[in-house]
Amino acid sequence: EATSGGFYKLTARHSTQVLEVGNALMTDGAQVNQFPWNTAPCQQWAIEPIAAFARQGVEEVAAAASLKLSPNPASDQVNLSWEGLEGNGVALTIINAQGKQVHQQTVKGASSHLLNTAHLSNGLYIIQLGSGKSVLTQKLLINR
Repeated sequence: EATSGGFYKLTARHSTQVLEVGNALMTDGAQVNQFPWNTAPCQQWAIEPIAAFARQGVEEVAAAASLKLSPNPASDQVNLSWEGLEGNGVALTIINAQGKQVHQQTVKGASSHLLNTAHLSNGLYIIQLGSGKSVLTQKLLINR
C-alpha cells in the first residue's frame, strides 16, 4: 500500500503487521521484523524496477533464445529443451520458492536434457540454464 511519501508499506497477510528494519539500522545484515504500522521511515519501502537479470555482467539473451519445459506441471521428470546458449557446458540450476538453490549440475554437449524431479517436493521452482553471460529462466511446477 502506498504511503504519502511515495514509498510503500509491506503488510503481512497472516499478521496484518508491517515489515520494519530492526532498530532502524542502515548497515548490512540488519534484521527485518514485523511491527504495527507507525509511519516510521524504517517501515517504508521503495519498490524499484530491476533489469531482467540482476547479476552484474549478465547480458540479455537474444529473442531467438528459448527454454521449454515439458510436461509442466511435472511429477517425476521433465524434459528441458533450449536454443540460443553457446558453449561446451550449460549450468543447470533449480531454485525453490524460498530462493534456495536445491540442485545444480552441468549439462554437456546437448540442447536438451531429461531432468529427474522425483527428489523435489510439490511446489513452484525456477529453472535456470546459463552459459557464459547468457541465462534462460523458466518456472516449473511439481505436482504429484
